[in-house]
Amino acid sequence: MVQKIKTSSNEYWLIEQKDIFQNILIGDAVRLTRQKSDDYFFIHDVQLIKSNKIISYDDILDNEILFFDYVKRMKEVPVRNFITEDFDVKKYLVD
Repeated sequence: MVQKIKTSSNEYWLIEQKDIFQNILIGDAVRLTRQKSDDYFFIHDVQLIKSNKIISYDDILDNEILFFDYVKRMKEVPVRNFITEDFDVKKYLVD
């Protein structure tokens, strides 16, 4: 199950948690918070975030689940207006 997590550094992540090892979440992920010049990457089965850095588990929207699945399938997705608008993730872009 994909979850949306907000961290203490004000980043949002979509994470499919697989395990916790020494207080660190392990799983598949896409970082939603990106620079406009960055790409989105699918991160597979790695240590991601320390539990004490998680501020909240937010409600995940259907479009965000679709976006996670899209990036998972593509592996790398450029930040482009048509993509961020289609999946309604533009609000997570930072300058």
